[in-house]
Amino acid sequence: MDIIHLKNIQIKTKIGVWAWEKLISQNISLDLEFAVDTSISSKSDKLSDTKDYSRVVSEIEYFIQNNSLQLIESLAVQLTEKLMQEFSLPWIKLKVNKIGIIPNVTEIGITVERGSI
Repeated sequence: MDIIHLKNIQIKTKIGVWAWEKLISQNISLDLEFAVDTSISSKSDKLSDTKDYSRVVSEIEYFIQNNSLQLIESLAVQLTEKLMQEFSLPWIKLKVNKIGIIPNVTEIGITVERGSI
């Protein structure tokens, strides 16, 4: 089993519990790692034998833009579950950060890890 990683996926969305957070789009970043069996794709060199990264990113963007969640905790857990199911992932680690939302704090976030390798 090998690990694919997608780092610093940037998305603007409305997320938060405070009234002002519901009015403005905020920057969030995501780091994603997931386990894949590369034994076939490494020999065939075919995209159809592995996970299509662009489809994964599209699913992330679609999920975030089409769900009205308040907490990044909810976003991270629900998105993790969706990606595991959609792409048949045995293991996933997702880090979600809100950028520059609190003075003197660069980012706040959560890391969710599910499954096993």
